[in-house]
Formats: sequence, structure tokens, C-alpha cells
Amino acid sequence: MQNYSSQKRNIYNFISEEISSGKLTRSDKLTEQYIAEKLNISRTPVREALFQLASDGILEHTPRKGFKIKKLSQQDAKNIYQLIGLLDAKAAILSIPYLDENDFSNMQFLIDAMNSAIKNKLYTKYNELQRQFHDVYIFKCQNKILIESLEKYKDFFIGNEYCNINSNEIQDLLLKTNEEHQKILEYFKENDLTALRDYIENVHWSIESAQYDIW
Repeated sequence: MQNYSSQKRNIYNFISEEISSGKLTRSDKLTEQYIAEKLNISRTPVREALFQLASDGILEHTPRKGFKIKKLSQQDAKNIYQLIGLLDAKAAILSIPYLDENDFSNMQFLIDAMNSAIKNKLYTKYNELQRQFHDVYIFKCQNKILIESLEKYKDFFIGNEYCNINSNEIQDLLLKTNEEHQKILEYFKENDLTALRDYIENVHWSIESAQYDIW
């Protein structure tokens, strides 16, 4: 389920990947022509998608100057992390009656795949896999509004400028984060609702970690 149109989501993903791969920076102007050529589509749907993303607060639009990524302050990032933590933890609790061994196996597969992506410095792939990990339980929580709200808040953190950060620092941080994914899975398997909720909200989405999403 997605609250974005297919075209809008494709363009969001493209911009995110361009930033994570170092082909774009957060300060670069986003041109319709560049995106249209790269995605092999016409400029009209690109323009419409960019205006929609600006309406969502992800991009900024300045008349006659175009679009660019909206800059988040440290406090903005912390505030959004706080909301994501609350919603993600609630989704986890609501999902428990609907999860089965196949879901747990899928989550473990994604954890292992993330470790491999980190070790091979495939950070864009890691981003994709970690979102899939959370989606396993989020999409089973049976609360459409909660799911859409989580998608909206997570989308504020578009791309990570990994090319500007020391590679060892990135690896250490992402390996630690993936250890947290493993702990989340353990709490799911143990059906420990209190520990699961507290861990997701206060550890995995600790507001002190927000700084790493606006590198």
C-alpha cells in the first residue's frame, strides 16, 4: 500500500537514490529535464510529481528558480523521529496478532541481507532493505491511517549523503542499527509487547539518532 501515486513514488525514489549514490546533493537544484531524461518520461508528470512533493513539505519550490530538497533543522529531525518512534511502536504492537513464522523468516532474511549490503558498501540497497524490514509488520497493523502517517514522516528523510561520510563510520553505525533490527525480531518472537514497544520507540528511533538522517 502506498499513499503516493506510482509516478510520484518513482520520482521520490529516484531523487533519494541519486542523493545516496552521490550524484545529487541536498543543495542541488532539481530540474524537470534531468529527471525526465534519466527516467525516460515526459516532463509533465515530473513537474506534477515535484509540485506534489513540495506540497508534502519534502521539496521547496521557488518561482523561476525551481525545486530543491527542503532542509531540516536538527530540531525538526528530532521531532519527526519522535513521531515515527511512537507510530512505529504502535504499529508493531497492533501487528502481533497477524504475524506468523513466514513473517519472522522474512524479517531474518532481510536482516541478513542488510548485513551483507553494509559489508559490501551497498548503502542504497541497505536503505531499501531496512524499509522492507519495517514494512513486514507495519503493513499488517490493520490501521491504514497509521501506515500512511508513517510513510509521510519517513519520507522527510530523503536520501543519505553517504559519500560525504567516513566509510568506517557509516559501517559501524549501520551495523549497530541492524543489531537493533535483530533485537526487534527477538521481541516479536517472544511476544514481549512492553519490551518491543519501548525498544522501538526509545532505542531504535532515539531522537539522538536523528542527526544521522540529515548528514
